[in-house]
Amino acid sequence: MAERPKELIYAGDEKPPAIPLIAVGFQHVAVICPYLVMVALVVGAAKLPQEAARNAMGLAMIAVAFLTVLQSLRLGWIGSVLGQNGINIANFSLGRQDTPPRPAEVRQALARKWVTVSTQWGDVRMKVASLNGTVTNYAPEYEDCRRIAVEQQVPLKSVMQEAVQAYVRLK
Repeated sequence: MAERPKELIYAGDEKPPAIPLIAVGFQHVAVICPYLVMVALVVGAAKLPQEAARNAMGLAMIAVAFLTVLQSLRLGWIGSVLGQNGINIANFSLGRQDTPPRPAEVRQALARKWVTVSTQWGDVRMKVASLNGTVTNYAPEYEDCRRIAVEQQVPLKSVMQEAVQAYVRLK
């Protein structure tokens, strides 16, 4: 089994202390209340008879209860298991995958080469990527630009922009 992540407060098989459990219960009620209030407002606006209003509220409560149980079962795409920072921890806490498998990504590595360009502050290497002989992307080497910016006491962005302009003039 994988190592327990730092973001995980309680694993799926652990029981939290009573006070946090009660607090989460109140939070759950607070999340449900707007849904029930909405049903009550619609029933009131429709001026339904008391029996119909009672039935509508009862069905709303049953629906909320059903969805709560469904979410707690963690079936497929229903519900979520997240840590404090929004990290999916289902695999760690439950020992299983709760999300659908991702389709295999088809990636193609582009041909890359280095081109050196001259700026007013010094030479900068440019990473140039191409596909079938056509340049698709280019970027100045960060470390070269950072070094020049520090040495020449100019903004990093200026060095990077000048390097890109120098490369475009070469093309």
